[in-house]
Amino acid sequence: MCPCISRWSEKYSYKTIERFFDKKIDWLSIKWNMVKSVIGEEVILVADETTVSKSGKSTYGLGYFYSGLHNRAIKGVQFLSFSLIDVKSRRAYPLLTKQLKQRRKKKESKDKVKRGRGRPKGSKNKNSSKIRLTGLFRVVNWYLKTVKKAVILNNMAIAYSKLNKLKEVKKAHRRSLKIREELAKTNQFAYNSDLAMSLNNLANLYNKLNQIEEAKKKYIEALNIYKKLAKNNPSTYNSNVAMTLYNLTLLYNQIKKSKETYGIELAKTLVMGVALFHQPIENLDEAEEILKKFRGVPKAERLLKIIYNIKKR
Repeated sequence: MCPCISRWSEKYSYKTIERFFDKKIDWLSIKWNMVKSVIGEEVILVADETTVSKSGKSTYGLGYFYSGLHNRAIKGVQFLSFSLIDVKSRRAYPLLTKQLKQRRKKKESKDKVKRGRGRPKGSKNKNSSKIRLTGLFRVVNWYLKTVKKAVILNNMAIAYSKLNKLKEVKKAHRRSLKIREELAKTNQFAYNSDLAMSLNNLANLYNKLNQIEEAKKKYIEALNIYKKLAKNNPSTYNSNVAMTLYNLTLLYNQIKKSKETYGIELAKTLVMGVALFHQPIENLDEAEEILKKFRGVPKAERLLKIIYNIKKR
């Protein structure tokens, strides 16, 4: 095939074309970059398997697969295709096609002694619950075991939150986050948005529990993921970026207020110590330095006036 292509290309040699075919190409990323500019906001990810009849012995992945057209298992090859369907335009955009292999049974040894007639003593019926799944159902089964588990844990966390069981909420959110982190490692394109959502949920919980530093870390992680997603799909993820920024702003205001409250209360204690309990007058200088950091805050301004009046006596 390569010599024919090199002859027709006139520019590239046989070796150049051979090297090109040896390269591994990320077709999923290429197809996604082609599709994302034309696809709408509301989409459905679908999967379908198809069986192609094939004779011979040397074809890769050859086996017996069920065919809906023939209504029975036929000799051939099977493929699983994933597509995105645009709900509004009702168009399908193929993303990925994978060839499925048949699970081969272990060959029995030729030296095996043939058994006699009848059922051997002590033999049991096969467990009918252990069913061998086809390629598509293996994908669905994996989805139910992993992706769905993360969704269920997230829903459990919401239910526990309504019951005010914060320890259980924390456990459920952490388990959901762990699953989604593992999923995101295998396919960032599919699971990064779910990962960011879990991070945001956990940050909200930490904020509620007054674990400010932990909340800050999770909000920043979620924000970084949403920013990356918004670059490719701004119409979908810009609102998530705005929401996370808003949550982070509220957190920073909370930190500022807590520092402000602590500083003013400390200054108030020092002033009261001098005014009521005859503590050293030098404590007023320390209180004054603290209160100068909170100029414009009514409580701080009132304390500064009291310090001024005490010093004037």
